[in-house]
Amino acid sequence: MNFSLRTGKKTSFNQLQLESINDDLRNGIWNSYLTNFIGHVSMPSRFGNTSIIDHYITILWAEFFKLRVDERYPTAEQNAGFIKKRFFEFEWFEVYDFIEFHLTQSFLIRIEYPFYFFVEDINRTLEREFSGYRLIENNIVPISNEIEVNEIKEAINSKPVFNSPNKAVNFHLNAALSKLSDKKNPDFRNSIKESISAVETLCRQLTEKATLGEALKTLEQKGIILNPQLKNAFDKLYAYTNNKDSGIRHALIESPNLPTFHDAKFMLVACSAFINYVIGLTK
Repeated sequence: MNFSLRTGKKTSFNQLQLESINDDLRNGIWNSYLTNFIGHVSMPSRFGNTSIIDHYITILWAEFFKLRVDERYPTAEQNAGFIKKRFFEFEWFEVYDFIEFHLTQSFLIRIEYPFYFFVEDINRTLEREFSGYRLIENNIVPISNEIEVNEIKEAINSKPVFNSPNKAVNFHLNAALSKLSDKKNPDFRNSIKESISAVETLCRQLTEKATLGEALKTLEQKGIILNPQLKNAFDKLYAYTNNKDSGIRHALIESPNLPTFHDAKFMLVACSAFINYVIGLTK
């Protein structure tokens, strides 16, 4: 904690930025973009004059800004100024869209740069400025601390157990992450469904049982000894997703208790942690 915080001259944030971006956070993201992206490709004075930069501008105009590429500005300074102006006019969620765009486009293959530096720098900025989001698997994901981030990353990148070629566990977790991280139209209900489906898939792989409830009861036969309370807790979580009132694994009924972001985030983190735990027991 720095001097101004220790002495009370400046107050620390006591709430994560989930639906807003303050000036410090926006400036930090912009600096990371300049340093790790544009700064690598070309010096600012040459912006717009090289073939790679010209290709980049064309893609940005057509696929992100949705503008006519023949109406780009004629000079490097105007191109750079336009991007900066738009960036600082973005809604908070458009800033995150801008980051994701630069990590998912095929044109990046032409730019020989280890983009994990960009991801690391962005994540340092997000953490430093108390953003409620982190970059995971090229998605901006609402997560509140690094323990949760690491659990999800480990589970998504886990190898199938028993050398099985089935990657359905990873598929379900990626789907849950995608539905949770959709900033415009998040789907919390189906994110929860995908999270518990990842656990169910893993346990069914291990036991060849039809349901998670049956699989949890027979894991010990495969030499996987779970704490009885932990096993019971996940059995109850599975029951929660099967509750008709929640509409998670069933058709919605009248006046459903729709899940919230916090419900979906808890399920993704909890299911990721459980998957990591079970896989660890199989080794």
